[in-house]
Amino acid sequence: MPASAPGRAPSRRREIVIALGMFLAATLLFGALAELGLRVTGRPFQARWTPSENALAQFDPEIGWTYIPGRSHVRTFGRDRRQVAIHFDSIGARVPSPGQISDPAAPTVLLVGCSYTFGHGLPYEETFAGRMAADPSFPLQVVNLGVQGYGTDQALLWLERNFARWNVKAVVYTFLEDHVTRNANDDRRLLYPDARFIATKPLYGVGRDGALYLRRAPRRTDEIRSLRLWDWMRLLWTQRGPLPDRDLTRALIAEMRRFVEARGARFVVVNWDQEIDARTFLPYPPGEGRIAILEGLGLEILDTRAGAPPDWDRWTIPGDPHPDARAHARVAALLAQRLEAAPADEAQKAR
Repeated sequence: MPASAPGRAPSRRREIVIALGMFLAATLLFGALAELGLRVTGRPFQARWTPSENALAQFDPEIGWTYIPGRSHVRTFGRDRRQVAIHFDSIGARVPSPGQISDPAAPTVLLVGCSYTFGHGLPYEETFAGRMAADPSFPLQVVNLGVQGYGTDQALLWLERNFARWNVKAVVYTFLEDHVTRNANDDRRLLYPDARFIATKPLYGVGRDGALYLRRAPRRTDEIRSLRLWDWMRLLWTQRGPLPDRDLTRALIAEMRRFVEARGARFVVVNWDQEIDARTFLPYPPGEGRIAILEGLGLEILDTRAGAPPDWDRWTIPGDPHPDARAHARVAALLAQRLEAAPADEAQKAR
């Protein structure tokens, strides 16, 4: 063996250390330049438009946002720029007129969910809540607890907070495919990076024992401090990564059912199925309908796709993907008929 051989190992190690150091320095330099570029261009979150609920809502440290009690506001919706007056009662529930007070003793149906339940873009009387409330033959007082942008988790928390206020006989939860994605996410900017939001939402997980637990609590959006590069990576993961976890949504709906039925009320899920456009995320594999997410939970389901008119998917507000007055009228009729009938037995609910 040559005499110089013993000196080669330390030299080789030194070369490796130098190479690793150069790689680390280059990585840090690239990261710094990327962070600077993202900040200069205002990416990845650019806040170019404001959701309609921002003018109506306030930060809530448990739920993320709720409507401001007693507030009345006129908002403009759709391509035809329709102006709609919106009113809220003393807890922030939507009501038909200012000062409207519900009767705590009257047999009541609570409606929970997101903008579909709320009646986005429509006067109260054109929403399915308003239509049922105005029907003299409908036997229950209608209370609309729908809040724009809510996932199943937020609807559940809002329901738990307010359930005891009324003599509740039934709870109706309006389920959309978007809820699966919302439930798996706490920062709505990752779903709509060009929008300006008041706050993040709570994010839950499912433990090994099947119990729900809180992973992250809501925060005010303007108080969030993070690296733009990290935000960009999170955005890519949300948009290009694995499909959202459907088991979380199933656990949340099961907990909502347990909460309602433990208090002696009836629980009905409206599967509002309209293949509207502008869907960025599909929380199930192509070819698998959203109704599969609800199967096996023993739910009483009203499926709006069943028996729908041929143009059902086009019953939306002009220039806005939300359901129009025709769609709400149809759901009101179907739901009133369902609630006035006897509850489905376990065999029917399990299908």
